[in-house]
Amino acid sequence: MHPVRNNIQHIDLQRIDENKKLSVKIPFHFLNEDVAPGVKLEGGVVSHIMVDVDISCLPKDLPTYIEVDLVNLSIGDSIHLSEIKAPEGVELTALSEENDPIITSVSKPKVVVEETPVAAEVEEGEEGAEAAEGGDDKAAEGGDDKAAEGGDEKSDKKD
Repeated sequence: MHPVRNNIQHIDLQRIDENKKLSVKIPFHFLNEDVAPGVKLEGGVVSHIMVDVDISCLPKDLPTYIEVDLVNLSIGDSIHLSEIKAPEGVELTALSEENDPIITSVSKPKVVVEETPVAAEVEEGEEGAEAAEGGDDKAAEGGDDKAAEGGDEKSDKKD
């Protein structure tokens, strides 16, 4: 489709034999994400590791999508490809005895704590305390900028 004019620019047609199996990618549709116990009760986050899968089937058995129900997932649980019920006549080609990938999982959200420079905050706080202890009324009132910023001690004594 043309992105602006909304008319067809190009079409690919493919001739298929109804007696030969097709190999295509089919998307997953994830159901009940918001009501899964790991999300609703435990505050977990759903991670979709696979969003589609390679299948092989006859044209008459070709599904539009494959549903994955997350209703029973808690934190730490996952769904493997072997746990998916494929429609009749559909073979999941990505699944083998050696390969059983994870489709989706529920995990604890990771919290990133930003480190603040503690030493810089302490130094600024000490300088402010020294200026206040010096008894300089202008510094305490904010009248002398150098004293308020922790400037020269000599300038504090002159005022």
